[in-house]
Amino acid sequence: MRRLRIPVWYLVVPVLALAVGLWWGGFGRGASGQATATIASTAGPVQSNPNGSTEPSSAAPDLQSLTETAAPSVAASLPAVTPPPPESPGPLLLAGKIASDIPGTLVSLPTTITSVIDRDTKPRDVLRVHLDAGQTLALSMQSNGDYYIYIANPGSKSFSNSGYTGPNVCYGTCPSAPVTYVAAVTGDYYVDVATSMSAMPYTLALSIQ
Repeated sequence: MRRLRIPVWYLVVPVLALAVGLWWGGFGRGASGQATATIASTAGPVQSNPNGSTEPSSAAPDLQSLTETAAPSVAASLPAVTPPPPESPGPLLLAGKIASDIPGTLVSLPTTITSVIDRDTKPRDVLRVHLDAGQTLALSMQSNGDYYIYIANPGSKSFSNSGYTGPNVCYGTCPSAPVTYVAAVTGDYYVDVATSMSAMPYTLALSIQ
């Protein structure tokens, strides 16, 4: 029987093809497994669905943690704002509303009032202020007419018929600087603003120094 001789290089090609196929198949499976592992680790834990399939968990991240990480506090970044000082109240308009004799109209200190006095119809305005012993009352008067300011001590009865005790602190006009009066005892003191003119408007500021 005659033997069949096959050249060696006929076998080299199939062997190389088989080796390349095995190597390529192993590389593909390894890359696929690595990609699957990467996706799984990124997507989070896998949850089972009622139909038996699995898919990565899609739970929403904590909104508060995202907000705190993404943006700094707006309040911390804003500069401190200093509120404006409160506006000083204007003078009290008390024309025709102030008593004409003791016990007078009680006012709190400090205060500023405007009024009108008249020699025939309203010759005087009488204000009552409370002072503690040793406190200093300051008066500042603004008017274009002639006026008189008296201060009556506690226990006085009336500015008519000399029914009071106390000084005349302004006569005709007051100086530009505030006039002061120191209380000797604690009690209610009476400030009399009088005039011999017709329809004299004035502004009087009272305070404790």
